Amino acid sequence: LAECIKPGIDCPGHELVKVAGAYAGDGESYERFWPLLGPVVHALHADWKPCGEHPREDLPSKLSNSRIDPTGRCAVYATMEVRRNLRGFRLPTACSKAERREVERVIAGTASKGLRGTYLPLRSSESWSGKVGGVSAHQEQRLRGAGMLFSDPDSRMRLSAGLGRQWPDARGVMLCDAEGLFLWCNEEDHLRFFARQHTSVDLKKLWTSLHQSLDAVSKAAEGEGTGFVFSEKLGYVTACPSRLGASLRVVVSLKIPLLAAAADLAGVCRSF
Repeated sequence: LAECIKPGIDCPGHELVKVAGAYAGDGESYERFWPLLGPVVHALHADWKPCGEHPREDLPSKLSNSRIDPTGRCAVYATMEVRRNLRGFRLPTACSKAERREVERVIAGTASKGLRGTYLPLRSSESWSGKVGGVSAHQEQRLRGAGMLFSDPDSRMRLSAGLGRQWPDARGVMLCDAEGLFLWCNEEDHLRFFARQHTSVDLKKLWTSLHQSLDAVSKAAEGEGTGFVFSEKLGYVTACPSRLGASLRVVVSLKIPLLAAAADLAGVCRSF
């Protein structure tokens, strides 16, 4: 319990900046400490109701073929992010060095088991035998420039959550052969999947690509005797309560010419 609430104690936050203030240490934390974490979950997910089984249907075929911007003039960029954690291991906030390395081994091994990609451990990481010492400074710079590299956990909140322990051991990036697709290993969660489109935004196509990578990693993990942590009540389990559920985040960037001339731009920004 002390590990779960340490971020909120060390970093009380600000009335204008709403954060969870607590992190789960493993899949059981939400059950064992529900009297504490339950109100946090309700506050972060106002529409959530603990009734029945959390939906798991996520097939791309269920999505509409409609495009959000058929002309391609306004929707100029889109990214999808999904988080997952593996059964049988504590989450990155509380896992041991050995657990973190085993998660990395499972994830790095998916490159030869259907996912098709290249695993790149962070620079100075000595954990993965396939690339002892991690990426070079040049590779690191290229990954950072492409927006594919996660940063060191230098904030008080993240450090208090335990995310900086033994850094950068057993952390890395999986670059998939599929365009715009990559994974983060052992950042805030065991896995963070990303799929990006820079032109001609097609969310169904983007989700299809991401879903295929999820399926490949899931099957590879099951072959290792593990799989994604799922709660019938809460959905996919994540370290931060704010990411529970489908654990899916979609961002679409719009180009709206002359918006400032046609509307009260400050008022538009305040409305969001």
